[in-house]
Amino acid sequence: MSQSKKIIPVVGKEPDWLPILHEIFRRQHGKHAKIGKLLAWFDEPATEGFVWSLHEDGKPGYDGVVEIEDGDYLFVLGRNDTVAFSGVISPDRRAGFTPYDPKHPRLGQPVARGRWIHWTQQGWQPDDWAKLFFKRKPFRAILIKPPKGKRFHATPRKKAVWKKSMLP
Repeated sequence: MSQSKKIIPVVGKEPDWLPILHEIFRRQHGKHAKIGKLLAWFDEPATEGFVWSLHEDGKPGYDGVVEIEDGDYLFVLGRNDTVAFSGVISPDRRAGFTPYDPKHPRLGQPVARGRWIHWTQQGWQPDDWAKLFFKRKPFRAILIKPPKGKRFHATPRKKAVWKKSMLP
């Protein structure tokens, strides 16, 4: 007769779900699953606006910065272990568009919370999407980068699946 170990919960302490979910994603997607804190990264000479990123746990400085891109899968854990966002990234580069100069209305870029940005998640208002990144205590997240040549696509059931990219 084999004995199984009992898991005894710690009274008054909620489990930290993100490491548990990261382990599940890591087993499914290997090195492509990254865990860390959301970051609005700004590098004036190179970017001309904030870039939505994740700072990967255990990697110092710039080595830990991972840009969130079209086709990535992002899972964000909000306050009180609520899911703030979970889905495939689909950038909307027109939402929040603001001209640099009223004389040239076609020249400009999106703005969120008074800051230049590059894009907003499709279906979100720019200021609401930016709230995930501009926090004193950053939200924790899991980012899954698809392997080269592949990307996530949302199916009608909202389940993320791998599909080959349409690019040559």
